[in-house]
Amino acid sequence: MGFKLEGPKTLEKGQIIYLRDEQGKTIAEVPYTGREFYSVALRMDSDWRPMKTLSLHMGQELPADSTLMVFVGDRSEISIVGVRRDDNKIAFTMDCGSSMQYAQTVLDTLDRYNVKITFFVTGNFAKGHPDIVQQFVARGHEIGNHSYHHVHLLTAGLKEIWEEVAPANDLLEQVAGVRPTLYRPPYGNSHECIRAVVEGAGLKVIRWSHSLNDSDDTNQVASRSFACATANITPGSIILSHLDSKATVEALPDILQWYQEHGFEVVPVSELLLQGDVTVDSEGYQVYRKDLKSKPPAKPVVCTMPSRQ
Repeated sequence: MGFKLEGPKTLEKGQIIYLRDEQGKTIAEVPYTGREFYSVALRMDSDWRPMKTLSLHMGQELPADSTLMVFVGDRSEISIVGVRRDDNKIAFTMDCGSSMQYAQTVLDTLDRYNVKITFFVTGNFAKGHPDIVQQFVARGHEIGNHSYHHVHLLTAGLKEIWEEVAPANDLLEQVAGVRPTLYRPPYGNSHECIRAVVEGAGLKVIRWSHSLNDSDDTNQVASRSFACATANITPGSIILSHLDSKATVEALPDILQWYQEHGFEVVPVSELLLQGDVTVDSEGYQVYRKDLKSKPPAKPVVCTMPSRQ
């Protein structure tokens, strides 16, 4: 990781700049040379995941930055789109970012088929419709984080990414009484620093293997939603749909009926995920590490920014 010294310099050359962790332990020492830019090589072991808050001290006493966040990710892993399973479990998900017009109909349909799913909820949706989010949880469904404002994050800075993810998690916990552990990026867009920040918030990035293509409901019909929801479904599939799609809501009973008739068990995403020593293969499917024939070595990515304190 690197850091830059700005402003008047009061250090003498040779004086030590200390990098310390949350417990005050010194993890790196850098001699001051009069330059502005410095870099530090840190050993990234399991203790670093998913996040540490560090502090820079110029000399022994004066903190140069006491709110430095460091997010560590693995560039050899990508977002999860599905799971390699040998049973017939699949996950049906609904993104919730705008209208709640069909929420009651969806919940009643899911109850009728005794199915539990994952709703990925934005902070704006939770703020505007807390009663609906509470119903999701009360009826046994899972809620995931879908960012706060549903903005494109591919070109966003680390501070903006963090402020889209962490406050949404705080709000969802406040509204629903449970803290999400899963995150779906807006538009499915993700890269290594987004994933590192999301992991820093205690979340896994979840995309999808199958989409109902119903985000633009003006051109959607129920038959198309049904076809997309049932084509090439395999164990471990994660299906994406949207709560505000009238076509998908109309097709939902037929979709759930088809899953049951073909032996698929619909479960929330967290129940679909494998536990233990797992990784993600080159296609984005979670798999037990022992079942993966070859796995590239970890390639750490370190993303650093001041925290929001």
